[in-house]
Amino acid sequence: MALTVTQTGDWSSIEGNQRTGRIQIAFDSAYPSGGEALAAGAFGLRVIEGIDFESSGRHGYIYYTDTTLPATSVDVEILCPTGGATAPTSVAAPTIAPSNTMAPSGGDSTTLATHTHAMSAITGGRGIEMGAADASSLTAIWVKAWGY
Repeated sequence: MALTVTQTGDWSSIEGNQRTGRIQIAFDSAYPSGGEALAAGAFGLRVIEGIDFESSGRHGYIYYTDTTLPATSVDVEILCPTGGATAPTSVAAPTIAPSNTMAPSGGDSTTLATHTHAMSAITGGRGIEMGAADASSLTAIWVKAWGY
């Protein structure tokens, strides 16, 4: 489907010698792998020279484009900051699962000798793009673009 674009208040302006537009986007229930198209016209521009996702981190996700600029349209992607190798296919909080137990060592009863503590599996790494999913809960994401 497509992004919903909302232009509110003074959404279009000039900063220095550049035209700018600031809009809100909302995803729908059919997010496709590879992202949703967002045209320069949504910002009141013909060409986007730069773009800033001001709401990156909203809902725990990073919004991103790897479209080479300048461009007349960009693909907005949702990155999940969990790392790993598998694209998530739903909008949900990441989970941390216990993977091992920290065992005591030595004979000192004032340390860990009589206790066990769960260790969690945390996979670091770069964000990975969300797979095809219902992303309709990802709304009110502010985006600013500049160009001509």
